Amino acid sequence: MIDLTREGSGEPELALLCSLAGFPGVRRFRRLPLRSGEGPFSLLVALDVEGLWFVVVDPLVLWPDYGESVARAGIDDWGFDTTVRLEFRCFVTPGAGDQGATVNLYGPLVIRSDTGEAIQVSLPTSGYGIAVPIEFSA
Repeated sequence: MIDLTREGSGEPELALLCSLAGFPGVRRFRRLPLRSGEGPFSLLVALDVEGLWFVVVDPLVLWPDYGESVARAGIDDWGFDTTVRLEFRCFVTPGAGDQGATVNLYGPLVIRSDTGEAIQVSLPTSGYGIAVPIEFSA
């Protein structure tokens, strides 16, 4: 069972500079590890709305060629300092039936490691899709 406790987890708060599409006014989140914190997946738990959470993944772990330059393509308009360490998380859609989970590589969340500020950007010229299958190698 995953503890979705929103307070006291020790994880820093993330502050979105603007709301995620479809979730107006929801800007504060906490990233919580899945299981023992191993692997590229984590939960993004809303602090503004109880019961709202997303599974996210570090795209650089599964797609090493995704690269910081791709994710940085959309942040210039927000005034993010690209000299600081940035982290990227992409939203996962669970699979249904025999369909596997997919990842939205088109709209990554870009997080400033030093401040916890985050934005979701769109990468229309990147060639990445909104439903990229997750393939695990044995």
